[in-house]
Amino acid sequence: QDDFVRAFRAMKTFDVNKRFFTWYYRILRNLCFNYLRDHAHQARLFSEIGDEVIHSIPDAAKNAAELAEQNDLRERLWAALQALPQAEREIIVLRDFEDWAYKEIAEALHCPLGTVMSRLYYARKALREKLQKELA
Repeated sequence: QDDFVRAFRAMKTFDVNKRFFTWYYRILRNLCFNYLRDHAHQARLFSEIGDEVIHSIPDAAKNAAELAEQNDLRERLWAALQALPQAEREIIVLRDFEDWAYKEIAEALHCPLGTVMSRLYYARKALREKLQKELA
Protein backbone atom coordinates (compact mmCIF):
# COMPACT_ATOMS: atom_id res chain seq x y z
CA GLN A 1 0.00 0.00 0.00
CA ASP A 2 2.88 2.34 0.71
CA ASP A 3 3.96 2.15 -2.91
CA PHE A 4 0.57 3.32 -4.19
CA VAL A 5 0.48 6.18 -1.68
CA ARG A 6 4.05 7.15 -2.54
CA ALA A 7 3.30 7.01 -6.27
CA PHE A 8 0.13 9.06 -5.86
CA ARG A 9 1.97 11.72 -3.92
CA ALA A 10 4.80 11.82 -6.46
CA MET A 11 2.54 11.78 -9.54
CA LYS A 12 3.51 15.36 -10.38
CA THR A 13 7.10 14.15 -10.97
CA PHE A 14 6.00 11.57 -13.54
CA ASP A 15 7.18 12.36 -17.07
CA VAL A 16 4.33 11.49 -19.46
CA ASN A 17 6.86 10.85 -22.24
CA LYS A 18 8.21 7.84 -20.34
CA ARG A 19 6.64 4.54 -19.40
CA PHE A 20 4.64 4.54 -16.19
CA PHE A 21 5.84 1.13 -15.03
CA THR A 22 9.53 2.05 -15.09
CA TRP A 23 8.80 5.15 -13.02
CA TYR A 24 6.66 3.11 -10.65
CA TYR A 25 9.32 0.37 -10.48
CA ARG A 26 11.86 2.92 -9.24
CA ILE A 27 9.49 3.82 -6.39
CA LEU A 28 8.99 0.13 -5.55
CA ARG A 29 12.73 -0.51 -5.70
CA ASN A 30 13.53 2.33 -3.35
CA LEU A 31 10.83 1.23 -0.91
CA CYS A 32 12.22 -2.31 -0.95
CA PHE A 33 15.75 -1.09 -0.29
CA ASN A 34 14.48 1.08 2.56
CA TYR A 35 12.57 -1.85 4.03
CA LEU A 36 15.55 -4.20 3.78
CA ARG A 37 17.81 -1.61 5.35
CA ASP A 38 15.37 -0.97 8.21
CA HIS A 39 14.47 -4.65 8.76
CA ALA A 40 17.74 -6.36 7.93
CA HIS A 41 17.50 -8.65 10.94
CA GLN A 42 14.08 -9.89 9.80
CA ALA A 43 14.72 -10.11 6.04
CA ARG A 44 14.70 -13.52 4.40
CA LEU A 45 17.77 -14.39 2.40
CA PHE A 46 17.56 -14.08 -1.35
CA SER A 47 18.50 -17.76 -1.55
CA GLU A 48 15.36 -18.82 0.33
CA ILE A 49 13.19 -16.88 -2.09
CA GLY A 50 15.21 -18.25 -5.00
CA ASP A 51 14.69 -21.81 -3.77
CA GLU A 52 10.93 -21.26 -3.76
CA VAL A 53 11.08 -19.95 -7.33
CA ILE A 54 13.32 -22.78 -8.48
CA HIS A 55 11.06 -25.46 -7.05
CA SER A 56 7.92 -23.85 -8.44
CA ILE A 57 9.15 -23.98 -12.06
CA PRO A 58 7.44 -26.85 -13.88
CA ASP A 59 9.77 -29.30 -15.59
CA ALA A 60 9.31 -30.98 -18.95
CA ALA A 61 11.86 -33.67 -18.11
CA LYS A 62 10.91 -37.20 -19.11
CA ASN A 63 12.98 -39.16 -16.64
CA ALA A 64 14.43 -38.84 -13.16
CA ALA A 65 18.03 -38.42 -14.37
CA GLU A 66 17.12 -35.43 -16.55
CA LEU A 67 15.08 -33.95 -13.72
CA ALA A 68 17.95 -34.33 -11.26
CA GLU A 69 20.40 -32.80 -13.72
CA GLN A 70 18.09 -29.86 -14.43
CA ASN A 71 17.54 -29.24 -10.71
CA ASP A 72 21.28 -29.36 -10.05
CA LEU A 73 21.95 -26.92 -12.88
CA ARG A 74 19.21 -24.55 -11.64
CA GLU A 75 20.60 -24.61 -8.12
CA ARG A 76 24.13 -23.91 -9.35
CA LEU A 77 22.87 -21.09 -11.56
CA TRP A 78 20.90 -19.59 -8.68
CA ALA A 79 23.88 -19.91 -6.32
CA ALA A 80 26.13 -18.17 -8.85
CA LEU A 81 23.52 -15.45 -9.34
CA GLN A 82 23.25 -14.96 -5.57
CA ALA A 83 27.01 -14.60 -5.29
CA LEU A 84 26.93 -11.53 -7.54
CA PRO A 85 26.69 -8.05 -6.02
CA GLN A 86 23.11 -6.76 -5.77
CA ALA A 87 23.47 -4.30 -8.67
CA GLU A 88 24.75 -7.00 -11.04
CA ARG A 89 22.10 -9.47 -9.93
CA GLU A 90 19.35 -6.89 -10.38
CA ILE A 91 20.33 -5.95 -13.92
CA ILE A 92 20.54 -9.61 -14.99
CA VAL A 93 17.14 -10.37 -13.47
CA LEU A 94 15.51 -7.36 -15.13
CA ARG A 95 16.93 -8.13 -18.58
CA ASP A 96 17.18 -11.90 -18.73
CA PHE A 97 14.42 -13.05 -16.38
CA GLU A 98 11.91 -10.21 -16.63
CA ASP A 99 12.73 -9.48 -20.31
CA TRP A 100 12.85 -5.71 -19.87
CA ALA A 101 14.16 -3.58 -22.72
CA TYR A 102 17.43 -1.72 -22.21
CA LYS A 103 15.57 1.59 -22.29
CA GLU A 104 13.16 0.44 -19.58
CA ILE A 105 16.04 -0.65 -17.38
CA ALA A 106 17.80 2.68 -17.93
CA GLU A 107 14.69 4.58 -16.88
CA ALA A 108 14.07 2.35 -13.86
CA LEU A 109 17.66 2.51 -12.62
CA HIS A 110 17.97 6.17 -13.55
CA CYS A 111 21.14 5.75 -15.60
CA PRO A 112 22.15 6.17 -19.25
CA LEU A 113 21.46 3.45 -21.80
CA GLY A 114 25.17 2.87 -22.35
CA THR A 115 25.64 2.30 -18.63
CA VAL A 116 22.93 -0.35 -18.66
CA MET A 117 24.60 -2.13 -21.56
CA SER A 118 28.01 -1.94 -19.89
CA ARG A 119 26.72 -3.12 -16.50
CA LEU A 120 24.85 -5.98 -18.12
CA TYR A 121 27.95 -7.05 -20.06
CA TYR A 122 30.12 -7.12 -16.94
CA ALA A 123 27.39 -8.72 -14.82
CA ARG A 124 26.95 -11.52 -17.36
CA LYS A 125 30.74 -11.92 -17.56
CA ALA A 126 30.95 -12.23 -13.76
CA LEU A 127 28.07 -14.74 -13.74
CA ARG A 128 29.74 -16.76 -16.50
CA GLU A 129 33.01 -16.88 -14.53
CA LYS A 130 31.21 -18.00 -11.37
CA LEU A 131 29.36 -20.69 -13.29
CA GLN A 132 32.54 -21.92 -14.96
CA LYS A 133 34.20 -22.28 -11.55
CA GLU A 134 31.11 -24.00 -10.19
CA LEU A 135 30.78 -26.43 -13.08
CA ALA A 136 34.50 -27.16 -13.44
